[in-house]
Parts: sequence; C-alpha cells; structure tokens
Amino acid sequence: MNGTKTPEEPVEIKRFLRSIIEASGTRGKFVVFTGNRLPKYLWDAWEPALKSRGYKWQDLLRAVSRASNVILEWVEGDAPWERVVEAVWGELEKARKGAAPARGPGRARRLDEFF
Repeated sequence: MNGTKTPEEPVEIKRFLRSIIEASGTRGKFVVFTGNRLPKYLWDAWEPALKSRGYKWQDLLRAVSRASNVILEWVEGDAPWERVVEAVWGELEKARKGAAPARGPGRARRLDEFF
C-alpha cells in the first residue's frame, strides 16, 4: 500500500451500507456510493498521501467503483477490511500504471495516440 496507513475499520459505515442492502433487497454499486460515506472516509484518511501521488477525488471514486465487489463482500461479512483497503489501492495503482482504462496521474492522452 505504498507505506500508507490502513485506516481504522469504519464499522458505522459498514452497518449503514448493510442496512441499505437489507432495505433495498439488492446489492450493487449504488450501495457503495450511498451518501458517498465510504469514499469520503477513505479520502479523509488518505488525502495527503493521495494528493502527494497526484490523485484526485475522482480517481478515488473510480477505484472505489472498481473495488465495489470486494467492498460489498466486506459489508456482508465475507471479506476483511484490509482486503478492501488493498483492493482500492490496487485499483489506484493499476490506473496509474496504465493497466486500467481510467484516467489518473500520468494517463492523459495526446491527440496523436488516437491515430
């Protein structure tokens, strides 16, 4: 995780997201983004580290979106918090290295790349 500290597991957010699944009767990305509570929590915990690496709020949102299956497993008690943290950072790094199609640090395209 590039030396970034794992934030404390947000059990209140986990309970909230689980209640959304129970109330809606379904699971999906919309659960992860309800109220943006989890992305905001991660941004607040990692903001200095993210900004120092050139990441923006939108980059974190994309990473959370791509890690949503692991996040939902965590919400349902099938994955540990550390796995969520690793998945989100993994998605950020993939985008940075060009393995993911998202734009992120160093991913701006020049016009000549389209021809």
